Amino acid sequence: MDEIYNLLGRILKTVQYIEWNLSLLVAKTKGNPEITDENFLFKSMQGMTLGEIVFKAQKTEIFSKETLVKLESILDERNYLVHQFFKRTDFQDEINDENEKAYAIKRLTEDLSSFKEFNEWLSNVTENWR
Repeated sequence: MDEIYNLLGRILKTVQYIEWNLSLLVAKTKGNPEITDENFLFKSMQGMTLGEIVFKAQKTEIFSKETLVKLESILDERNYLVHQFFKRTDFQDEINDENEKAYAIKRLTEDLSSFKEFNEWLSNVTENWR
């Protein structure tokens, strides 16, 4: 179980970085034309959910359709992991079914890799935005 907990923690940390970078980029692109202060906009987004930030990102019209689909996919998977993973997976304190454990570890490892890759890309875009 420790490996599963470790992977979940690393995934959630990475998703928080995605939220941060996405908020920065939306603020830099003036995602809300009514707010001209980039710092104020960024700070105002810190209390938003990932879904709300993704919605603001969609409104900026700077992302390709493919990127928006990826963001939605990250949002969906993050929501599943946070709200459903342990309810839908028959885990107890110790996992008896090694196949189920192996599948969970594989899925979480793939999620972590995918989320990290997206965050690195997003971070580069954010840093290099005009």
